[in-house]
Amino acid sequence: MLTGEIRPAKKLYGSLMQPVIEVEVGDSRMHGSCSLQLSTEEQPTVLRQTQGITFDGTKYIDLGYRAGNTTKIEIIFRQTEYGKFLFGARAGANSDDAFAFCSYQTSMYTQFGSFQAVVNAAITLNDTHTLVLSQGGAVIDGVTVKTFDTMSFSSEVDLYLGTRNQSGVVDTRIFKGTVYSVKLFENNILTAWLVPHASGIEGETGLFDVINRVFYRI
Repeated sequence: MLTGEIRPAKKLYGSLMQPVIEVEVGDSRMHGSCSLQLSTEEQPTVLRQTQGITFDGTKYIDLGYRAGNTTKIEIIFRQTEYGKFLFGARAGANSDDAFAFCSYQTSMYTQFGSFQAVVNAAITLNDTHTLVLSQGGAVIDGVTVKTFDTMSFSSEVDLYLGTRNQSGVVDTRIFKGTVYSVKLFENNILTAWLVPHASGIEGETGLFDVINRVFYRI
């Protein structure tokens, strides 16, 4: 006689460490383990590179990365609406640890350290742009739009992609557009390279960090 209880399977939320996956990056294919930042109950087994991931003004990614004066970000993106934060983090409006970008029709915030003012420069909508933000300045498509004084700071909060993290509060100006690549450097050494991927679960996309082998689902 068989005795006991039959219970439904439970959903899993959180982080799964070191599952076996297959990842495509360009023409290469990697097999092995990685960390998956998950928010749903299923685990992708195949990650396939896509051209870009779309932010619809409601979603963002916590990169779990704290920027400082030695941080440089290089991001390729296409924006469909002005006045939205592409990425960002700061402890507060008067803090000296800002690291963020937001573009308006005739101006933009290129926030770095204690510099949090408006810059009189603009980008076009629905076009692909490359932004580099670092101690060396803010550079849009190869043109320097702002230089910064020499600073020393370390952010107190995690960097968000798709909006700005202000002391743990999500800025409501959430990005609308597409992100194609995100590179993070420390002292000019590449520490993270996030490439758009789709998981084996239909309709779910995110960024795969090919340096640290972490998948961030949007």
